[in-house]
Amino acid sequence: MTYLSSRESTSHVGLLPGAFGFPARLRCERRHMAPHSHYQSVPFVRLYAAQFNNATEQRLSVTSKQGLGLSLSPVSRALSVQRHVCDAFHVGSSVTGVEQCNNPLIDACQQAKMQITLQLLVAAAYVADASVIKLRAHHRHHPRHLATETYLPTRSFQDNSFYVNLTVGTTHPVTYENVMLDSGSGPTWVQPYKPGPSAVASNVLLAEAFADGTSAVGKFFTDEVSVGGVHLKLTFGGIPGQKGHESPDPSAQGGIIGIGPQSLQDDVVTGGGGKAGQYINFMGSLVKAGLIKRNVIGLGFSMADLWDASPVDKGGIVLGGIDTSVLKSEVTYSPHLPPWINALKQSRNFWGVSMQFPTAGSTSATSRDAYTLIDTGTTLTFLRDANFLKWADPVTGMAPTNVGIYGFPKSSIPLVQALDFIVGGKRFSVPSKELIMSDEYAAAQGLDTKSLAYTHVTNAGGLDLNIFGAIMLTKFYVVLDDEEKRIGFALTAHSPPQSA
Repeated sequence: MTYLSSRESTSHVGLLPGAFGFPARLRCERRHMAPHSHYQSVPFVRLYAAQFNNATEQRLSVTSKQGLGLSLSPVSRALSVQRHVCDAFHVGSSVTGVEQCNNPLIDACQQAKMQITLQLLVAAAYVADASVIKLRAHHRHHPRHLATETYLPTRSFQDNSFYVNLTVGTTHPVTYENVMLDSGSGPTWVQPYKPGPSAVASNVLLAEAFADGTSAVGKFFTDEVSVGGVHLKLTFGGIPGQKGHESPDPSAQGGIIGIGPQSLQDDVVTGGGGKAGQYINFMGSLVKAGLIKRNVIGLGFSMADLWDASPVDKGGIVLGGIDTSVLKSEVTYSPHLPPWINALKQSRNFWGVSMQFPTAGSTSATSRDAYTLIDTGTTLTFLRDANFLKWADPVTGMAPTNVGIYGFPKSSIPLVQALDFIVGGKRFSVPSKELIMSDEYAAAQGLDTKSLAYTHVTNAGGLDLNIFGAIMLTKFYVVLDDEEKRIGFALTAHSPPQSA
């Protein structure tokens, strides 16, 4: 999830950084933020606010450490992250900031000094001058409810990832538009949030920070929610708005529905003073309520789902199973990998799968360079630096633009290599034309298309893993199966032609 402050607004739409902590390097997204939003963005890496320790003063201190294997640009180093926790806290690359707390939702601010150690979730690197990378989408239509699964209506928001509307409360329900379905996040949260009569507050804080320097800071509440006609009781994060701006803005992002594994939510809950397993995440809550029988997610989006102008989708995401009617091949499964260890030696249990990219020099299924994250909340396709360089080397003139996306002269289009990948022993073809943004899509991102072409493939900026973001996910059916601890891939009508 990624928004830039209104101070940074420009006319072009942008790509977003993964909510799980991906480098915000590829796209300069100047978001139009509502004044109530608790987002203030500057270029930085996505960090994870993890530890809240009681002390004696009524202040909040935030510490960020160097030496984490980051490769930040000089401009990025010079800037500090600014974010509302109480009034605000400031984090520089080696600076500790302390501010007076007066956030009405964070009672602990008025009772204790909380030290938040911002931990690297996925050690994002090379954050270039206010660049960001995340795509969303959100389509309105009436979902189909089956005995064991449900389809959610989704639609694109600002031509980027996958979004829904989420309604919170019963007595005085409030609807939040543009809530991202994010497989790279654990918790669900909304903003700006003002507890209604049916809300039950907790003493557990929620604090997440993202690649573009934005953060979500509030505390957990339990209330009735509804999304796509599905009603359930859910514990979610409520991010307060500034005084006078407590109502949701339909032109801004309303929050995130985390569809990552439960342990990603546990990381946030334990970091906020709670216990692992204390709050069940969105998917687990659906299972517990009997709304779905299996903790399985089927992703069957198309590129049209990343366009605001597209009509309602036809069940791009299925919760509780898969839509076999859209499959053009059998599903090839590979084990959900053990937790990824970040630069702070912390384990993060993302949706990770072993994936080889032969044309990029990645040929071992067991090596660390095969670790690939599946993230609906990240836009582009990220390869480890060495693999990206091998893939990009033949393309004359390929270079990052001032917003981080790689461009090259249109005369070099024939030099772009395919980027086939192997998962579960099966090779899936991704020809070169599938790696090049259409001129229309690139122009929607504010890029000059007169003489340059652009690719959605980029380097991971020192990150020791690969990421499948929203664009690549539109080309295949992807199954996130928490029941069998596996991830599957299959072909759809939107998949590229496959080699024999």
